[in-house]
Amino acid sequence: MQNQLSIQPETALTSTTPLGAGYEGIRLPAVVLLDNVRSMYNVGAFFRAADGVNLEKLCLCGITAHPPKKAISKTALGAEQVVAWEHDWDAIATAERLRSAGLQIAAVETGSQAIDLFEWQPKFPVCLAFGHEVEGLRPELLDIADTRVRIPMLGKKKSWITSLLDNCPSIGRSLCARPMISPSAVHAVTSRQSGRESRSTRSEWYRVASKGW
Repeated sequence: MQNQLSIQPETALTSTTPLGAGYEGIRLPAVVLLDNVRSMYNVGAFFRAADGVNLEKLCLCGITAHPPKKAISKTALGAEQVVAWEHDWDAIATAERLRSAGLQIAAVETGSQAIDLFEWQPKFPVCLAFGHEVEGLRPELLDIADTRVRIPMLGKKKSWITSLLDNCPSIGRSLCARPMISPSAVHAVTSRQSGRESRSTRSEWYRVASKGW
């Protein structure tokens, strides 16, 4: 197997649901890194959620499975065909490459040093790193992370199931609610040329998202 594999979908879905009206062309300035996620069903759930928020890319590392796999498709429901992804056995190298590209590395993990999710202020563009369902993120990844984010656990267990983390409303609250600009804000950052509105470049969306609309 190749050490690194990258897939950019040749075509993307051009239609949106009624709930997505007004958000066409907006991409969430965030990447999710999955390191040693053992369940292919969890991987598929991440693809599904990534499509829902128009995530920039999924970085699948270590033993994390990648398409095409039937188990991934079972929970991804076709999202694996439209979401950009890459696979690399070396999660540390991937995280360092993303940081060099200007992304903040946020490790989603429990611990006294982690910031409560509801107090976290993401610095876009951002990379959220998730680890093994039982063992969590490896220490090497935690050491190079710019910040650590925890989701409150009120029960007796000490960790959430990875796929639940990605799909729970609290993740959406912290990531999606900030950069997913409202339709009225779209007009505020578009340029007018010859009486016609044109959407700004991706870098402009990063700038707007980082202000926390």
